[in-house]
Amino acid sequence: MAQVHAAANLAKQFNEAARRLHEQSALALASAERNITDISAMHNLQGTTFGSVMLQAFALELIIKALRFKHGLPRKTGSAGHNLHGLFVDLPQPIKDKAVATYAANVSTSTLDSLLRDYARAFEEWRYMFEYKPNGA
Repeated sequence: MAQVHAAANLAKQFNEAARRLHEQSALALASAERNITDISAMHNLQGTTFGSVMLQAFALELIIKALRFKHGLPRKTGSAGHNLHGLFVDLPQPIKDKAVATYAANVSTSTLDSLLRDYARAFEEWRYMFEYKPNGA
C-alpha cells in the first residue's frame, strides 16, 4: 500500500505543476495576443501549454496505474502502458463508477469516457511534441 500512496502523492504533485503551468499558459496567451510578432511570447505559450497537458496526462496515468496495482491488475507494457482509456477500462466497476460520478460532478463539458478516449495517448504525444509522428506518418 505504501507504493500506491507514493504514486498518488506523486500524481498530485504532477497535477499541481500542471495547474501552475496552465495558469502561466493563460498569461503567455495574453502576452502573445498583445504582441503577435513576439516570438518569445509564442514559444512561452507553446511550452507552457504542452507542459501542462503532458503533466496532467502523466498524473492521470499514475493514478490509474496505482489503482491497477492496488487491485492486483497486471502491468501493461509498451505503448499500452500509456493508454489512459486502455488502463482505465480494466479497473473494477465500483472504482470506475466512482471516478465517472466524481468527474461528472466537477466537469460539465464532457464525460470521463470521452476524455480518456480523446487523450488516451496524450502523455506519449505531448511529451516530445516536436518528435511525435502519428501512426502512418
